[in-house]
Amino acid sequence: MNYEDFVEDYYKISTYAACYAPQFQPVDQRLHVITTRWIGQNKVLNNDAHSVANLVITDGAIMALNRGPIDPNVLYDQNIHRSETVWDDRNTPEINCRRREAVVQRTIPLHRNILPLLHASGFYGLARLGFIQLVWHLITALLERWRPETHTFHMPVGECTITLQDVEVLVGLPADGESVIGQMHDDWLHVCQELLGVIPPPEQIRGQRLSLTWLGAEFHELANDADEETITPNLHHTGRYSWGGACLAWLYRQLCTASKQGVREIAGPLILLQIWAWERFPIVAPQLLHVNANQLHGRVYGSRSTTHVVSQYRYMFDLLQPSQIVWEPYKTVINSLPHFCTNGHDIWRTISPLICFYIGEWHHPDRVLRQFGIQQVVPCDCNTEPLLHNIDLRTTDWSDRVAHLVMRWHNRRRFTATGPPIEQFDMDVTQEYINWYKNISKLYITQPGAAMSHLRSNNIRLRNVADDPQQFRGDVL
Repeated sequence: MNYEDFVEDYYKISTYAACYAPQFQPVDQRLHVITTRWIGQNKVLNNDAHSVANLVITDGAIMALNRGPIDPNVLYDQNIHRSETVWDDRNTPEINCRRREAVVQRTIPLHRNILPLLHASGFYGLARLGFIQLVWHLITALLERWRPETHTFHMPVGECTITLQDVEVLVGLPADGESVIGQMHDDWLHVCQELLGVIPPPEQIRGQRLSLTWLGAEFHELANDADEETITPNLHHTGRYSWGGACLAWLYRQLCTASKQGVREIAGPLILLQIWAWERFPIVAPQLLHVNANQLHGRVYGSRSTTHVVSQYRYMFDLLQPSQIVWEPYKTVINSLPHFCTNGHDIWRTISPLICFYIGEWHHPDRVLRQFGIQQVVPCDCNTEPLLHNIDLRTTDWSDRVAHLVMRWHNRRRFTATGPPIEQFDMDVTQEYINWYKNISKLYITQPGAAMSHLRSNNIRLRNVADDPQQFRGDVL
């Protein structure tokens, strides 16, 4: 005999819940039990994650976690993206970060005779940056959120990306200037003889690549009696190029390539990516020692973060809150930075291709307007021209295939992302953008992160109900 048969509907728990808390649905323990070991700690274990069976309470019902995106029209290549693998297996290892410049002792003091030349060439800021250890786990977690379809990182709070502003402020490379494109089929042994005065051994030069290990050993010190002609033939022409744009194009290409499933390594200016993340996400940044206007990014970091496990970075990004991202990290120091860190400010918001010889990648600041103090609206559809990824040094007509990009860059000031400043509104994004972004983006990389985020959201909603029960009950009745 079942005692529930003798209980009138008026006294049943389901009626009580419907009257006083219809958005809270108690879990039937005969069907499912949610353990609490994994929802309140930073450590997330696979066996605990499987205990929730990919289920979460939301909107008063038990629903399956959606791996996203709901609408695949924007992130149309999700099936080949590396985040697809991480969702099913959180033990996916970190990516191998290749860093050729690490072989050069970049902390050696710069010779006084070359300082003016570094300024003239546009490389002074980069030379002053010094050596910073790469955190592979952080770079891996960021890579899993990079989308080649938009050239942005898709975070739970919206899109963000590395822009021309970031590359100029952080590493001092000029954003404005001519596109970096030209002849790449010279006699490189002859070029080395002409510019360096020596011909490198055959094993130290491969195609168009010269060994930095050999270069650093051969030219470790600059002679005090070296004249300007020896140091800098035609170097004064170098400063007229957009080296910041070339650097960013190279980084975009590496991120796009490495974001695919099965790719095990990434190269490029990864230190720019890491410093950018430290500025934007304080939760992953090491200790900030002090602010110095002479430092390019206005920051001097101490020891790196104590979090060295990629799963921890994934989890932190899955649970990222609006208050945990700094949209305008340079706002308070921008006026105190050296001129070469802000010289190209009028093109920071250009919607144009970034060019580094055969590499062409689109710059879309219109998708990250909050980084420029502008309210974010639903952006226009973008075409990052993925076919450009098929162009490499083996492509004989690569200069012709990127000619339209060079022309667009030439007119870069005509295509600027604009909008009203955030100060005019109560929110830094429109409600339309919020609704749109939830549908087109992949908000979460891991199942535990997605489940925890949903549970936390529901907890906040229930707490709001408790703060104003009269209004809530009135809505129900």
